[in-house]
Amino acid sequence: MKESKKKQARLITEREEMRTQPASQKFDFINAEKPPESLIKDNNILNFILDTLDDPIYVMDENYRHIYLNEKSCKVWQRDWEDLINKSIFELYDEETAKKLKKDDDLVFEKGITVENDLHVDLHGEKFVFSISKSLLTDSQKNKKYIVGVCRDVTDRYNAES
Repeated sequence: MKESKKKQARLITEREEMRTQPASQKFDFINAEKPPESLIKDNNILNFILDTLDDPIYVMDENYRHIYLNEKSCKVWQRDWEDLINKSIFELYDEETAKKLKKDDDLVFEKGITVENDLHVDLHGEKFVFSISKSLLTDSQKNKKYIVGVCRDVTDRYNAES
């Protein structure tokens, strides 16, 4: 019991230290061998939350590659995470769809605006309509940009309105 309280106090201290550190001194996930325990826990909680949502969520880099996908994304694609991660839109969609997505993505990357559109797509022999919202996420320390996309399956609503 005492050990548990010590561990909890240490985690709280680590978290408070991180909050008060300048951005230049915050933990570097990419180059570190092992992140602090509190950050692992926070990351696990965040992944749990994102995986319980009923909407596909993804993060894409400037090469149009998916660097994060939640579980719902995999279910929609009916593919394993390993088959989707690091794949570009050109590897996942037909050419016409990929070009349309790239056009929207370029607006987000270049102008920093949020783009919302409906996407009509055939996946594994079924037609879907997704309402997609794409926003810019910038890592100013590394001078990198990412797109965070949230999709909502609006196929039933679209079919009812047609």
